[in-house]
Parts: sequence; structure tokens; C-alpha cells
Amino acid sequence: MAILYPAILVVILGMFQISLYWHSANAAEAAAERGVDVGQIGDGDAAAAEEAAIRMLDAATRLRNPQVTAVIADDRITVTVTADAPRLVGLGTWRVGSVAQGRLERFVPADER
Repeated sequence: MAILYPAILVVILGMFQISLYWHSANAAEAAAERGVDVGQIGDGDAAAAEEAAIRMLDAATRLRNPQVTAVIADDRITVTVTADAPRLVGLGTWRVGSVAQGRLERFVPADER
């Protein structure tokens, strides 16, 4: 038991750590996509896209050191989200990140379509 119990404990903690990492990666992806959705509207607003992504991260998970950047160039918006995933044991940093892109939406009058 003295040899088997620590090995089982490491496997169980490893499964929990992997699930925390996976959840954090999904949250980063969803936040980046939400930022693109908000930033696409109108003429594009990078600040609003960053704020929407940060609000979604705060609501979805407890990621540490979140960094969100939104860039608008050539009628496209790109939102990048990176953060540190929570960890059970202090063994290094588990960094997650996601990038989402989309075209800016433009109003086209009916006679120009």
C-alpha cells in the first residue's frame, strides 16, 4: 500500500490537472470568439472587443494573468487571449491561449448591393 497509494494519488491529481487545463483552454477560446463577435459590429472597436473578452474570462473561470489584445487591420479583427491555467501543485506554469479572427461587418445600402 505504501508504494501503490502515492502512484494512484499522482494519477488522480494528474487527471484533475489535465481537466483544469482543458477547461481553461476552452474558456480562452470562447473569450477570444466573444471578443471577435463584439468587435465586428459597426466599424470595429478593439477596446470593446478586449473588454468583452475579459468580462467573459472573469465570468467563466479563474485564470491568472489574463492578457487580451485586439487588433483591427485590413477589415479584419484579431483577438488574442492568453492566461495561466489554475494548477493543483506548483509545478511550473500551465499557459493557455487562443486566437480568433473575423471580418468587420459593414452596412451596405440596398441600392449598392
